[in-house]
Amino acid sequence: MSIQPEVEADRSTENAWELSVGPDMCRNVQAGLDREWIVTNGLGGYASGSVVGATTRSYHGLLVAALIPPVERDVLVTKIDETIELPDKSVLKPGVNEYRDGTIDPQGYNYLDTFSLEADVPCFRYQLDENLTLEKRVWMEYGQNTTYVQYALSAASAHVANVGPLTLTFNPFCVYRSHHATTHGDSNWHFLVENQGNRCRICAYEEAPACVLVLEPSAQFTSTGNWFWGVKHRRDTERGLPDVEGVAGQNDASLRPNQLFAASLTPSLLTENQMRSILQKVTEPLLTPLGLRSLSPDDPSYCTHYNGNQQQRDGAYHRGTVWQWLIGPYVDVHLSVYKDHTAIRTLLQPLVQHLWDACLGTISEIAEPEPPFTQVGCYAQAWSVAEVLRCWLLV
Repeated sequence: MSIQPEVEADRSTENAWELSVGPDMCRNVQAGLDREWIVTNGLGGYASGSVVGATTRSYHGLLVAALIPPVERDVLVTKIDETIELPDKSVLKPGVNEYRDGTIDPQGYNYLDTFSLEADVPCFRYQLDENLTLEKRVWMEYGQNTTYVQYALSAASAHVANVGPLTLTFNPFCVYRSHHATTHGDSNWHFLVENQGNRCRICAYEEAPACVLVLEPSAQFTSTGNWFWGVKHRRDTERGLPDVEGVAGQNDASLRPNQLFAASLTPSLLTENQMRSILQKVTEPLLTPLGLRSLSPDDPSYCTHYNGNQQQRDGAYHRGTVWQWLIGPYVDVHLSVYKDHTAIRTLLQPLVQHLWDACLGTISEIAEPEPPFTQVGCYAQAWSVAEVLRCWLLV
């Protein structure tokens, strides 16, 4: 995500509602960890943290939702850590985390110039270099379990003409737990992440409530699936409570073919450029001669084979395995964008040829995600045949 700088305005004010602390406290990590902030939504939900950004209590979170207002408060996102690439390609990390061994990493408090409350809206002001500042504001929508995070870049007026855009990368730390508890991560626990364009839907597991992250239209999600182990909550240590947890870092949305459904079934909701962008994003990682992979090979959860016992096969079913019927929505979007019937006939030819392979005269359910894309699963699948036939009749 890139943002352009604005001219820095005079910040002097006599507004009694604006409380602020300066670099003497903000750049003293111990003092910053001892100060906290909170905003609420009127439902029992809230967002809260330390001034320097670390979570020092299990209560802290960027989105703590009262799912049965005003009780049953659950933490869905503990915080967001940012990585900033400046126009000169240097990289800064303004976040702060404390780990069980006492390590502070990253040490973004060194960039925190001021923390202020503008009425009841926390504002973190980071001095990125001698000319650039970045302001981050956090608030909640009243009556909704929704947290907003706003970023604004400014430059000293004498230098604004010489400053290009910077790039922000966000890493939200996701959990699903009571605000009284801690999370014990597991490398085999993969949060369910669905890319919906500039939206990302995250669930800890199938039955868990979803958290939806929304960015501005030009932003995109990429997959990491990393766990951050041993995050320490120092205030809970003092209270004799469980004080260490693991959080799932999710600047990720797994790249799956799901977005093709929105583009093919409701094309009026998307612009041509959006549809073209969706097609481009899924083609290289997902398209194969026999259909579309169910997950990008770049994803940490990707399985290169559909084999083993039933549990192993079920685990690979939606983690890379090629589904023949998914060629249908792909063809719909391709025709809508390019209107190239010849290209579609070429695209369908390997699937038509499949009528002479395996079970003669029909098309299998799924295929291995890697060459030679051997058919597996059900050897005669009606929906595979139906979608290939429908697409052939279109061209």
